Order: sequence, then structure tokens, then C-alpha cells
Amino acid sequence: MRTVVLPLILGLVCVLLWLAVLVRANSAAPGSGVGVVEIAGSSSAAPLLEELAQRYMRREGSASIRVNGTGSTDGIRAAAAGTVDFGMSSRTLREDEQQGLSVVQLAIDPVTVIVHPDNPVRSLSLAEIRAVYRGEIDTWSQLTVSAGAAAPVAAPGGTPSNRTPQRSRIVVVSREPGSGTRGAFETALDFRDQLGLGAIELDGSAAVRAAVARNPAAIGYISSGFLRPEVAALEGAAFDGAALSQRDVSPLARPLLLIYREGSLSPAARRFLAWLESPEGQLEIADIMHGGRTND
Repeated sequence: MRTVVLPLILGLVCVLLWLAVLVRANSAAPGSGVGVVEIAGSSSAAPLLEELAQRYMRREGSASIRVNGTGSTDGIRAAAAGTVDFGMSSRTLREDEQQGLSVVQLAIDPVTVIVHPDNPVRSLSLAEIRAVYRGEIDTWSQLTVSAGAAAPVAAPGGTPSNRTPQRSRIVVVSREPGSGTRGAFETALDFRDQLGLGAIELDGSAAVRAAVARNPAAIGYISSGFLRPEVAALEGAAFDGAALSQRDVSPLARPLLLIYREGSLSPAARRFLAWLESPEGQLEIADIMHGGRTND
């Protein structure tokens, strides 16, 4: 009798272990630990997803979400390869990138053109911005100081600061190739692959902001969520001759997208997506996009 029972017990143990492995595998996100939701891609969308992840994890308690800003193109590729649960993109997917992928639009994010606070220029037309980035305008003296713009900052002796850039060459700062922000910017301004010689290319809106904040002669563009007091935003740009108010949808706006491979989401990833698409999640997104975010 004992010889019959022992194999049965061993068999049951093996079955239970096998079931445990299946449950563990099904609850694990691609390329991560058990139950961890992995998100990677656009550095412009990353602050939004980081804040959403924090709010969701506070709500759920046991949830674990990791967000990495690696660039839009990388996020699309990672989602397609299944190495992450979700990719992030701040550009629309090309036709050759769409196969087998589902796309969720989380928000619309304006691209903001920025200068140093000491720069008296506060408004440029899109045609002028295009000419600057193509290298056709290369000094600040070629651009008209905006009406009502701040006067040059006075140095301690009472004379205008030599940091003002009127006679300086424009230092053009752009995003790196493959950036969704760059793609949206160049498409809206109709100058793809025509960036002027000598332009500085940097990874991420935070790096562009820091470069412009350090150099009074610099101009750059960033996701609106990265705007901070150390730089000044250009306002009132014209598009096809029509002035834009703050309430208009900027021609430089682009979507912030969440991308995933169809039929591949783990239970934890499905729950997070369901929350994002719920009325509660939509309210959280609106709150963050209107200034409620805590992450940079």
C-alpha cells in the first residue's frame, strides 16, 4: 500500500509545482520580475506615465510598474518585440510599424519653443523658426525683438548685460534622431532632414532645457511638460499667417501614445490599461496634463 501511495503523492507534488510555474509565468511582465509592468519609450511621454504609475500604485498597493524613457522609436520596437508590456511614443506610427500593435492615445502634448530668459525675443513665426533650424537665419540680430518683450538685463554697473544675444550667433539645440518630439517638430515646420550644420542634438527634453538655460544665445524645443522657470517660452507664433492664442491647438502639438502587442498583455498590464481607460484614469491624465504632475 505504501508503495502505491508514494508515487501518487510525488505525482501530485509535480502537478502542483507545474501549475505554480504556469501562474508565475502568466503573471510576469515581459523581461521583468513577477507581476511587474514594464513600460519604455518616449522621454516626453515618460513623465506622464511615471506620474500615472505612482498614482495607480498608491491606489492598488501591490502593483509594480517601471517606466524608462528610451525614445519613441525604441519604445515602438520594444512593444513589437514583446520585451516590454507597453511602448510609449510621442509620434504616430508609420505604416510599417503598425502590424500586430494596438495604440492608445493618452493625451495631446504641445511642443514648446524656448529661449534663455535674458533673450528679449519672445515671439517668432513658424517661418522664422524653420529658417533658424535650417540655418538660413543664424544670428539673433536678423530677428525682430517682439513688441513688449523684456529689455536686455542690466549688469551691476547699470549697462545692458553682455550676456544678451542680439549680436550673437544662434545656438540651435535639437532633439536626437528618432525622437518623437523631433519628428513632430520637423513635420509641423516642414523641414525633415534639413537641420542646419552645427546644430546640437541632445537626448530628451530635460537635456535641451538645461542647454538653453545655460546659454543666452540658444534656442530649443521641448515637451510642454518640461517647461520650467529657467527658460522662456516663445508665444504667439503664427501658422500660415494666422496668430495663435494660448487656447488654440498648436500646430506643434503631437499625441502621447501607449502601444502594446495585441493579445500579449499580462494580467497586471491589462488591469493597468483598464484603469487608464476608465473615467478615473482619464481624470488623472487630465489633471497631470494641466499641471498636476510631480515628476520632471
